[in-house]
Amino acid sequence: MENVCAGRSDKELSRALITDSRSTVKWLAGRGIRFQLSFNRQAYEVDGRFKFWGGLCLKTEDGGKGLIADHLAAAKNSGVLLSWGTGLKGVKRQTECGQHRYLATVLDEGVERIVSTNAIVFAAGGFESNPRMRSQYLGPGWDMAMVRGIPYNMGDCIELAIRDLDVLPVGNWSGCHATCWDANADPSVGDREASNEYTNSGYPLGLMINVEGHRFVDESVTMRNYTYAKFGRAILQQPDHVAFQIWDARTTNWLRSEEYRPERLKENRFEAETVEELAGVLSSHGLKDRAKFLGTCRDYNSATYAFQRKSPSVKWDPSVLDGVSTQSKIQLPLSKSIGHFLWTRVRFLL
Repeated sequence: MENVCAGRSDKELSRALITDSRSTVKWLAGRGIRFQLSFNRQAYEVDGRFKFWGGLCLKTEDGGKGLIADHLAAAKNSGVLLSWGTGLKGVKRQTECGQHRYLATVLDEGVERIVSTNAIVFAAGGFESNPRMRSQYLGPGWDMAMVRGIPYNMGDCIELAIRDLDVLPVGNWSGCHATCWDANADPSVGDREASNEYTNSGYPLGLMINVEGHRFVDESVTMRNYTYAKFGRAILQQPDHVAFQIWDARTTNWLRSEEYRPERLKENRFEAETVEELAGVLSSHGLKDRAKFLGTCRDYNSATYAFQRKSPSVKWDPSVLDGVSTQSKIQLPLSKSIGHFLWTRVRFLL
């Protein structure tokens, strides 16, 4: 937590999240939230056995869709009243004898009414769907970000809470959780059925190269769980805000089928038998410097095989930080990559 948040996370909240996570999962399961082992997202089959990686082995059944369905069922069973089609217009706080009470003005199916309550929780999402607020707080270029969720997280309740209740803004307002996303997806809204199948999270198994032919991140510097949120920002900083993800035949079988199958990627998935052929295909889809691209691939392969020659006992294992590296002082002739090659084009999103 300290590493991912650069030491700026709330210490009390972090402690609660870490120390109470197991008991919280058990509590949720006891109220009908369905969990299952995350074989498709957090495990690799190594030597005939599935190995979970990154300290994470559970997921909710059917992802976020299943989680919402389970939460709604649990709320109904607990007698929670749900009001659909209700918009929040404003909130006033009244204090008597040291006790707070809140008067919320809501628009319920076109009729304005007042709701009185002892407490109020703004569980209304962030501002990732709002191009203006993205540019205002995250900086130039973020109005171009693709949205993977619903289009309703406009930051309205955040601004309302600050305006009406003098809530103190806290946290990293110039930071965000961004990741790789299919460049051909709808930029303004996510697909509720496909959900995160547009996520292209297989980059640790290959290369990410920008349209000028440069490799701009260390794809597998650590586990994917700790890098994908910041690599989205790295893609934003590239020319045209786009990058190519590339793999050869040795790693394509390790990619998640729900993200990289032809039916999902459609016209954004291409294959080639040689690096040279791949460069030609990419040149017709945005690659601006074919020679630099080929040089980047050659340099990477050369360094990889040099390391293998120097450290033959190090075994590649995608489920751990195995020590396989491109760092070596030995200079070796280039070994040929194993065709065929698969590539896809990604952008950044919130």
